[in-house]
Amino acid sequence: MDEQEKNQIYQQMNMILNEIQQLMTFYESWKVKLFGTQSDRKSSDSFETKSLYGREVENQKYLSSKGTNSTRYDYQCIALKITSLLKESGRPLSTKEIYQELYKEGYVLKHSNLSNNILRKMNLDVKINVERAYRGYWQYHLSG
Repeated sequence: MDEQEKNQIYQQMNMILNEIQQLMTFYESWKVKLFGTQSDRKSSDSFETKSLYGREVENQKYLSSKGTNSTRYDYQCIALKITSLLKESGRPLSTKEIYQELYKEGYVLKHSNLSNNILRKMNLDVKINVERAYRGYWQYHLSG
């Protein structure tokens, strides 16, 4: 990368940061219009002093404290977990072994849903490196 490209990238980054600062000032003014009182401003100021990760932690704590009773899982979450299980094992795992490992991790799902839906969808998904080794067995596929 030559010096001119670096300067252009640096200028673009500065423009993005300036836009973010402008958006933050708009956000602050709208928040003051919406809440208006000083007590709300003090609590929001203390919240703003936290880092971005601190905000994410607070959001995650709130969401987990809500305690939803749903046993639905995000496909991407389960697919990532299954992929990591297969990659760590270094050998093909049976559907039953995958199911047992997921159960140990706290996932509550039916064996038939795992074998007929999730693993089949993972096998067809080109973004996920999981393939059917042979009947009832699945393995991590190194893309090369």
